[in-house]
Amino acid sequence: MIPGVESYIDQKHILLINFSSIKNINRYEDLYRAKNDRGLIVAPHPFYMTAQCIGRNLIRHIDCFDAIESSHFYFSFFNPNKKAQQVARHFNLPVIGNSDTHLKFQFGTTYSLVEAEEKSIPAIIKAIKQGKVECVSHPLQLKLFVKGLLWSLGEIPITLKQLIFRLAEAI
Repeated sequence: MIPGVESYIDQKHILLINFSSIKNINRYEDLYRAKNDRGLIVAPHPFYMTAQCIGRNLIRHIDCFDAIESSHFYFSFFNPNKKAQQVARHFNLPVIGNSDTHLKFQFGTTYSLVEAEEKSIPAIIKAIKQGKVECVSHPLQLKLFVKGLLWSLGEIPITLKQLIFRLAEAI
């Protein structure tokens, strides 16, 4: 297990992996200063439709990040990960797979294969930063996509205006 936390910068999700403390990380400037060889800073599900996703701010603050996440939550005709993958390629950042597990069925739907020199946290983080990682994922079945969507709508407050804006941004 690698310790990590989904934290917030400007009310947007940020993954901080293997940091001893996140107490003084409240702004993008703090995030940039906190970058080190021991930790991994990831932009999780950046172009999904919730207000907590970093969206266009990812590019503005791209130097803060070590990797970009590709989320499990997509379907054949709806995949906001495509834009995240394009940004990662453009800025030469690795893409890591993550199931962002909240429901049992999500576990293992998307994951990362890391080619590390050894099975240790420092070696895994180093390999990811060097791009020695492969995201493994497949679109969800329609019933699981709908199940996840219904859960999300109940858990994550979003207005109709935000939903329309995020849909338009994802296309």
